Amino acid sequence: MKDRLLAHPLPPETSFNAAGAQGSVGVQEGNGDHCDFLVRFSLRTRLSEAELTSYYDRINGRVYFQDGDPASAVVEVLETDDAGWDLRCR
Repeated sequence: MKDRLLAHPLPPETSFNAAGAQGSVGVQEGNGDHCDFLVRFSLRTRLSEAELTSYYDRINGRVYFQDGDPASAVVEVLETDDAGWDLRCR
């Protein structure tokens, strides 16, 4: 999921921060018997909060702007799937 998300085109006037992306697999919400795939990355942007949020709403992303720096944002995308045999998700 991380590679697929990073291949998604960035919005205009936006670039990745040097930190790159972080990904995790496990149970983020609820009791288990499912896998939550979470990818988080930071961006530098000239877009407004509303413009960036609208762009990432299309892929169920959440956008957080860092206090004191309106050009710096964090995007999180969470997908849930059946746990199958994956013991990390039980």
